[in-house]
Amino acid sequence: MAGKNKHYYRKKAAKEFGLRTKTQFHITEIVEFCNKYKNQRGTQHLRTQTNAQQMGNLLKGSKDFECITPGIWEYIGEEEE
Repeated sequence: MAGKNKHYYRKKAAKEFGLRTKTQFHITEIVEFCNKYKNQRGTQHLRTQTNAQQMGNLLKGSKDFECITPGIWEYIGEEEE
């Protein structure tokens, strides 16, 4: 069931959150954003639901986010043009 795009939509939502905030944030803020993420039709997206432990592991593996202190993260990825 799990293919190569297992966390594709969670990572996409996390990057969108990082581009919107541009400041340091607590892990619960990004988890809440992902759990309420809407698709293009305006309904809740089916594949972005997550919890703090899973999101923390995804952010650790991403080069776009940096852990400041336990639970506090910052988006350091490139800005979209």
